[in-house]
Amino acid sequence: MSSAASAEAIAKELGFFEDEGLFVTLEAQANWKVLLDRVITGDLDGAHMLAGQPLAATIGFGTKAVGWDNLVYGVLLVVFIIFLPKGILGSLLNRIKPSSKR
Repeated sequence: MSSAASAEAIAKELGFFEDEGLFVTLEAQANWKVLLDRVITGDLDGAHMLAGQPLAATIGFGTKAVGWDNLVYGVLLVVFIIFLPKGILGSLLNRIKPSSKR
């Protein structure tokens, strides 16, 4: 697995996905094209990919366009994972925030 997906690997190891009720399997792909094709065909439910890749695919660049739903679902998944109170960001902040109990 490349360093591009290190946040996901750390989140999995620390149990962040399970804390949110998500059962995640991390799986390396051969290249970005294979990754995108597997998301489009439904083989993968979500993916860490280049920022412009879902938008480019939606307008038909590099692959057959399938609609805005993949882009919307991908963005929502990222927002939920990162910004929910117990998401990655919230969990990290709770771990580094000093305790206010005295």
